[in-house]
Amino acid sequence: MGHGSSDLAVATDLLQAHAENLAARGLFGAVAAGFLRGTPSVEEALASLPQREVYVVPFFLGRGYFTEVAVPGRLNLSSSANCLHEVGKRVLFYCAPVGCSPQFDAALAPMGRHACAASGLSGSSTAL
Repeated sequence: MGHGSSDLAVATDLLQAHAENLAARGLFGAVAAGFLRGTPSVEEALASLPQREVYVVPFFLGRGYFTEVAVPGRLNLSSSANCLHEVGKRVLFYCAPVGCSPQFDAALAPMGRHACAASGLSGSSTAL
């Protein structure tokens, strides 16, 4: 689930591409992307999944208002990350945001070094 935008269609592109990549790998029964603003909505994405058990992964860099209040509110969850919730006939596991994963830092660091080098900046004098 991501923020999206009702004004900028490209605001959904990265998450849509990520969902398509996950679906193509065949690791899950189904994969859907949903947005707080934009289409498909959080509710539409959830409704498109036939599975009873669904892992909801916020596509945000860290914890904050959207991951702790906005997304759980839209899904009628009683609390935030890393909890099982029964919502109607479904069981939702609300995960920590993507950006909270230790692997995220490992993936982001090389991109930061590359961006510094391409801009002629020293990584040791730059903060990420």
